[in-house]
Amino acid sequence: MYKETILIVGPDSSGKSSSLLDIADKHPDSKIFMIDLENKLGKLLDGLYPDLEIEVEPCLNWDQLTDAFNKAKQTLKVGDWLMIDGLDKAWDLVQADYEMKVNGITLSNRVEELRLGTSAPGIDKWGWCKTKHNKDFLDVATGRAPFHVAATAWAHPVDIEGVGADKDITVRETTAMWKQAGFKPGGEKRNTQRFDTVFALNLKMAPVSYQIATMKDKERPYLGNNKSSLWSTFDIEQGLWDTYVQACEDVKASGGRVILPA
Repeated sequence: MYKETILIVGPDSSGKSSSLLDIADKHPDSKIFMIDLENKLGKLLDGLYPDLEIEVEPCLNWDQLTDAFNKAKQTLKVGDWLMIDGLDKAWDLVQADYEMKVNGITLSNRVEELRLGTSAPGIDKWGWCKTKHNKDFLDVATGRAPFHVAATAWAHPVDIEGVGADKDITVRETTAMWKQAGFKPGGEKRNTQRFDTVFALNLKMAPVSYQIATMKDKERPYLGNNKSSLWSTFDIEQGLWDTYVQACEDVKASGGRVILPA
């Protein structure tokens, strides 16, 4: 069984959280552990999948997220799923954690100090935040941990002009790729590098239709990404997981090499 690491990115009402729950619903034999950084999964779960048995841990600060992740590591095994709704929020939480524990102030007050030039030097902020967010949390979840991972992230504007100055060529290339979608995932800027499969979702109006595009994958067909358009229509009722598996099966049947998701 191959480990799945899936990131779903999109603006509001594009189907991110419901697609996360769809993946959970399509794996009835797996234990599902949800870290809810949006604090809204409970309502969505009751409305769409009232019979689905999922452990949901709402997390409003970094300590709660750390506790929830430690619980997931103790609970989940091979074939189970860790799901994170609102992964981009984790990057905000770890920065707020740094400001409170190191500087004893809120993140908003720290921003004001920086604006006024009244802040004093302290412990390296980005070293602190990257160690906690990347090394201790997301690198473990998407890498060494035995369970599958699926996460969502809000869409943020693509800064094409600013990205040219970034020293990291991978970040520049990733941002250029997201320019096609018109947005990029929020959160720590290298998050997409940690996932094997990355989907972009969008909601098109007049007439209303859900859109999907594969932005990244390994040895599997891309949804959308044809010559005429990045996007393809996505049947939200069928669900993201069945749409993805069917595309893999179609390519495999035609003689292409596809590793089917477990």
